[in-house]
Amino acid sequence: MPIKYDGSKKRGPGRPHISETIQELVLKLAKENPGWGYTRIKGALKNLNFEVGRSTIARILSENGIDPAPQRNKGMSGQWGTYLQK
Repeated sequence: MPIKYDGSKKRGPGRPHISETIQELVLKLAKENPGWGYTRIKGALKNLNFEVGRSTIARILSENGIDPAPQRNKGMSGQWGTYLQK
């Protein structure tokens, strides 16, 4: 019986991690634009030549305690919340 090829030794460790630069950019975009959802942030990153998936953006925001866009936009009416945080 012939021995089957086992390619497990040539396999890499998996998907590469998202760089700190992209993570910081996602967080900055989400904080500065509370009405933007995952898709809008993805579009802004694509305009900057960064290809990031919606689920990756969702995970980055979730890991950093930032709510999705509808909840992020609620709170104090208007822009007062932004001014009072500074």
